[in-house]
Amino acid sequence: MQRFAFATLVALCLVCSSDVFAHGMRTAYVEIVEHAPGQAILRFRTTVDVRVTPQFPTGCEWKNAGDDVPQRAVPSTNVLVQNGSTFVLRCHGPLAGRDAGVTGLGTEISEAVVWVSQIDGTTSTHLLTPAEPIFRIPAASRALANFTEYVPLGVKHILEGADHLLFLLLLVLLLRRPKSVLIAETAFTVSHGLSFSAAALGWIHVSKEATEACIAMSLLLLALDVERKDKAPPSPNAAAALALVFGLVHGLGFAGGMAELGMPSQNIGWALLGFGVGVEVGQIMFLAVALVLSHFLFRSRFSLQSTIVLTYLAGGLAAYWLLDRVRGVLVAGH
Repeated sequence: MQRFAFATLVALCLVCSSDVFAHGMRTAYVEIVEHAPGQAILRFRTTVDVRVTPQFPTGCEWKNAGDDVPQRAVPSTNVLVQNGSTFVLRCHGPLAGRDAGVTGLGTEISEAVVWVSQIDGTTSTHLLTPAEPIFRIPAASRALANFTEYVPLGVKHILEGADHLLFLLLLVLLLRRPKSVLIAETAFTVSHGLSFSAAALGWIHVSKEATEACIAMSLLLLALDVERKDKAPPSPNAAAALALVFGLVHGLGFAGGMAELGMPSQNIGWALLGFGVGVEVGQIMFLAVALVLSHFLFRSRFSLQSTIVLTYLAGGLAAYWLLDRVRGVLVAGH
């Protein structure tokens, strides 16, 4: 592909960027750190300003960090908790075995991640949902639980990522053959798995705005390749090489969701693996539907017209995202 070299430059431009991540999720995050027997710090934040509240461990008194007012045992549901709040907890006994959670989960924030670090070094991560907003703090760290709790987060992240799904759809329109699509998807998975793990672990740091702009650029370039009707579909190897490069860019977007969720200090590998498996499961689900629909599309009498319409819609959306995200890069630079 003639645009492969330019695609490589798009990926490399991210290496020169700085600061945080991209492609966030609508999530609440609670961190509970026990620093002495029966004493802990609770930090609470959300990725969007929506009214959700941490439910403090049962049997624990609390106060706002820095307050001199007496300890209170008022239920947290009766208290307005601001995003970014920090609280001091005092419990009569260890944290293990107490119930904690988050209230107010719903359509705007549909999950919360709670990370608990106990005085004996035990850490654990818990995924809370509207159906199960409360959990019991375990006495021991659970490696397998970290894996299983991050899998649905990966599925949710890919299925809510319109730009990632659009990239997969354009791959189907470009390559047409299921075998070629699956080879390219495998290369895409390998490369975005590497880049999102490196970014989530803090080995590389990229700009949120630059990452999102480069993702939009990858969509626009791919749409232009689909639009070139005078050329035969690329070979599986060429398509895999393109997907490999663009996967590095998209992986940095996946890292944004992972970073905002927070990761356990122990069993971090299991959390990364679970999130990555979830992303792959979501991709396969989407591709299965896309390939079935494309089978009928490419065999219909309106195959050419339908492909053109879909390509121009995808390209137009990618161009809009690119312009909007470049504006974000320029604003962030000031």
